[in-house]
Order: sequence, then structure tokens, then C-alpha cells
Amino acid sequence: QAFTLSATLFSAAHSSHSPAHLDTAAPPLPILPSHLAPPPIPALPPHLSLVQSQVLFRHGARAPVQHLTEDGSGVPCKHASQWHDECPAKEVYGRFLSALSPVALREMPRGPKEDRDGKEIEKPGWWVEEGKEVTLERKSCKFFAGNCVPGQLTILGAQQGVILGSRLRDHYIATGFLGKDLTEDEIFLRSTTVERTVVTAQGVIKGMYPQTSLSSRPFPIHIHENAGDTLFPSGKHCPALGKFFERQRKLWTNERTTALLEEAQRVLGTEKVSSPLTLRDHIVALEAHGKKLPEGITMEMKEEAVALGEWQVRLVLHGNEDEPDRDALTLAIGRLVREMRDALVHAKEGTDTWKLMLFSAHDTTIMPLLGALEVSDGKWPPFASYVIMELLKDNNTGEHFVRMVYNGELLDVGKNGETLSTYDDFIARMSNYVPEDYEAQCAITCPVVGSSAGGGVGTSIS
Repeated sequence: QAFTLSATLFSAAHSSHSPAHLDTAAPPLPILPSHLAPPPIPALPPHLSLVQSQVLFRHGARAPVQHLTEDGSGVPCKHASQWHDECPAKEVYGRFLSALSPVALREMPRGPKEDRDGKEIEKPGWWVEEGKEVTLERKSCKFFAGNCVPGQLTILGAQQGVILGSRLRDHYIATGFLGKDLTEDEIFLRSTTVERTVVTAQGVIKGMYPQTSLSSRPFPIHIHENAGDTLFPSGKHCPALGKFFERQRKLWTNERTTALLEEAQRVLGTEKVSSPLTLRDHIVALEAHGKKLPEGITMEMKEEAVALGEWQVRLVLHGNEDEPDRDALTLAIGRLVREMRDALVHAKEGTDTWKLMLFSAHDTTIMPLLGALEVSDGKWPPFASYVIMELLKDNNTGEHFVRMVYNGELLDVGKNGETLSTYDDFIARMSNYVPEDYEAQCAITCPVVGSSAGGGVGTSIS
């Protein structure tokens, strides 16, 4: 049966609260293979000081998003994957979440420019009525063999979130940038409505503050309503973007994709393998959890599925291979770029803002963001990938810089390939992908063809 998780929402006004207390002793971290553990964050040069950091991360490891059958019927193919111990049983799932970190959810509908008394709001205003509930998304209730439903965050995925939180603790708390108490005055946490991103966010907070007592005041996760969520591209809510997705998906079929799908259908005993993305998603999920590839899937087929899957999603999210489609990237991720840019501006100017902003999202958030900031490597972000954007100040000159870290590696954000960009240059780069009028740019004169044509970028991703 379908399983949903609800949580009470709290007022989303940014205000001062009593901090949660942090004990000094931390429990041992989960032990994961190095290729599955989020890598450490490079230390800052001694002449630079942190002003603000924004961290956007992908959820941890999960079960495949869908069954290998195109129609989602759940009828297992010849060699259906088995998922027995990777997910907590549904009857104990609530306790599993609480053990990670008892956080509260806050909804953030798009607020007006004026508050309820007619006064202008300097920062975006989000509020909800006390006691309202939000239901997290779990798009399929059809279980795999075992405990997992498609797309469910596994225990491994939650552990990756905890380890990522420990990396943030080492980089921001141990160095004194953040205090040892968890407080909303310093940290802002946001997630999409999808359950796997919310649970990953809980793991990150647990990793940052492993001994924090949150019983008196749960720490909030801010959640947008879907129509206004800027953390993932939505062709459903932006018809022009949906039309672009539809057009790009028509380019997916060629001799290589046809050959791969025909061979996969033959060895798996089903004619419903829908795309290289679906096959790639299963392969990546299986390998992350130490499972064998389905019988008949060779290493050559695996490598082809991975390569073609990456090509397909780049085609949809970035447009042409040689030159990304700026208009598409602007509609896909430009609203988030604007939020992140404006937060940097507030931080530099010293206006009221958070020291650390955390965004729990998807691969389809990271890929267009890296594309818009012109630092994409074209590769698929692994589970628990993270992108860090840090505003820095030179202790000697007072000049501001920005650096970016992607999965432990410094990105070349400077004009000449340096790992530091001047503040003004970086703000200008971000502004290139900020929509002037999102609603107007999303409008098209003809409807998107098909009921699902614009709902997302494709299948088996995020």
C-alpha cells in the first residue's frame, strides 16, 4: 500500500530562537567505501576568511526510480533486482527518521512583496498557518522484491548524508565559522518535497550536530510548494521549458540507443526497457549497494548505458553538446541562481542573512546549476554529490572573492582558470542566467503536447 509521511509545519518567519545544545562527544561515523563517502572539503588559505557558504547536495543512494517495465506495472522482468535489507521496513520507517534527526518541516509558498500589514518585505516572505500538514512525495507504491519502493532512500543513502554532515562539521564548526550550537540564526535548511531529499537533509544535520538535543524545538526544513519550487527544473509548471524538453527527447533515438535497448530487452526477457536512462539508473543503484548486475548485462553494455544516459540528460538539460542553450538553462535553474546570487549580495553587504545555507536536492538540480555557472564536466553527479559556493574576504585587502568546490575538488571559476573569482565577476556570471520575467518567459502560444510531455526532464533521474 502507499506510504506517506506527514509533519506539522511551523511559522516560517526568520527569527531568533534558543539554540539546541551540542555535546562535544560524537558517536562513530558509518564506515563506507571511499568511493561512496562524500570527500572532505579543501581548507581555506590562511589569508582568506569565510563570510557565507551555500551548499547544494544531491540525496544519498536510493533504490531505482522505477521498475524496468515501461508501464510501471511492477511485473518483474526475467532478472528483477532484489532489495531486501537496504530499506527500513515501512512499519519502522518513522522511527528510522526520528533516529536520524527530529526535524520539522516548513512549507514556503511564494510570498508576496508585502506582508499582511501592507509593509514591504526586504527579503522573500514565506509563511503558513500553524498546524498545516505537508505530504512528502513518493511517486510509486509498488514495491521491489523486499522492503524498498522505487526511488526510496536506502540506509546507505542516509549514512551518506550523515558523512556529508560530518564534512561540513569539520570545515565550518571545527574551524569556528559556525557556533557549536545548532541555531536558525546561522543555518538555513531547505529541501524539495521528495522524501529522499528530506531524509538526506536529516542525515546531514545529524552529521553536523551529532549530539544535539532537538526535543524542545525541532530544527526546520523549509519546503516549497511544487509550483513554486526552484530546486528542480519543471516543464510542468513552465510550458516553454516543457516544450524544450519534449523537443530534445525526440533526439534521443539513434542507432546506438536502439542497439543497446534491443540487446537489453533480449537478455532481460522484457520488451519494456524504456531508455538507456532506465537501464543506467538500475545499474548505478545496484552497484552503489554492492549488488551484481542483472544476468546478461555485460560490462560493455553497462558502459554504453552510462555513456548514453549521460548524453541523453545533457541533451535535455543543456541543449547542444558544443554550446549550452542559455534560454533553457535560464528557465531550468535561473530562479535558484537568482536566490543564491541575492544571498551572496546580502552577505557581502552585511544585511541580515544566514552564514550557511543548505539545499537538499537532486542530480537534475546540480547538473544545470554547474552548466549555468560554466563549470560543468558533463558527468552525472554521484549519490550525495555536493556543490559549495563560498563567499570569502581577504584579511589584508578587504576584497571579496568566491570559490566553488564540487565533491572535494576546487573548480576553476576565475577568468584565467584560477580557483578564485572576484566577487563582481562571479555575480556577473550568475546574472547571465537569471530570468528577467520567469512567468512571461515560460509562457508559450501553443500547449505542450501530451499530458506528461513537460513534467520533467526524462525518466529514471533525480
